[in-house]
Amino acid sequence: MKNNLKIAWRNISRNRTTTFINIAGLATGMACVLLILFYVQDETGYDKSFENADQIYQVNLFGNLDGTDFQTGNTPPTVGPALKNSFPEIESYVRIHKPGELVVRTQDDGHTVKFFSENNILGVDSNFLELFGYRMIDGNSGTCLDNPNTVVITQNTARKYFGSNDPIGKILLFDNDRKPFTVTGIVKNPPDQVTWNFDMLASISSFQAVKQFSWSWIWLQVNTYVKLKDNFNGDKNALAALEAKFPAMVKEQAATAFRRIGQPLDEFYKKGGKWDFHLQHLAILNTFIFFLSLHFLLCYWHA
Repeated sequence: MKNNLKIAWRNISRNRTTTFINIAGLATGMACVLLILFYVQDETGYDKSFENADQIYQVNLFGNLDGTDFQTGNTPPTVGPALKNSFPEIESYVRIHKPGELVVRTQDDGHTVKFFSENNILGVDSNFLELFGYRMIDGNSGTCLDNPNTVVITQNTARKYFGSNDPIGKILLFDNDRKPFTVTGIVKNPPDQVTWNFDMLASISSFQAVKQFSWSWIWLQVNTYVKLKDNFNGDKNALAALEAKFPAMVKEQAATAFRRIGQPLDEFYKKGGKWDFHLQHLAILNTFIFFLSLHFLLCYWHA
């Protein structure tokens, strides 16, 4: 052992550049492995807090426009209601619209008006809180977003705008036209590891763009999630059988919308167009990332 150590030290001393490169490479490789492990741990923890996660699926669109294939999680506002009404396997749906940055201010009631630029506002269907299981601090999760011009805010947002005062029933004015929204609930601050983090939830029916394109099968500005019934049990064959029914629904319900934009659906398909909807389990993306990272780890150790 003593002789081996002496020989090793002499080799290191004589080949300092090579030794430095080897040690630096080993240290870099080990650091990358640790970072990948931390990343995998973080990603696979997403959306685990939702009690109905096993039944929730995101609706994705696989399309082809003008010869270009694409896949997106953005969907038209019509697809959620159409799926729910067409297939008994689907228990409910929820749509999410992100309006972008809006200036939100408190109402002038004799106190100092507070206003902030908010870019974490979501327009959602009224069952959003119940479907995903976000915890309410005040208000009824089943009814607080039933009416237009209602808004639910997080604990942090409540403190930012109203301090220690009770925000329920107070008015927040949205954007330059100062459209009034009534605060109907306070939700616990969402955990970091959720796909949809937010500061405010407004009823989706309050946004003019969504109402204007409520007929459209082409306006892709909402995300749609569906909850499958308990007896579905995530059966892959049953899921494939359900998805196989989607094209017929699209042909039946989207034909008018395509004609309205001057592109008959049959002609669109004949030209190579594609407009297919598929379901992606809420946790499948995290699983994919996990196995991809595991692949890199195995490749590293093999090298």
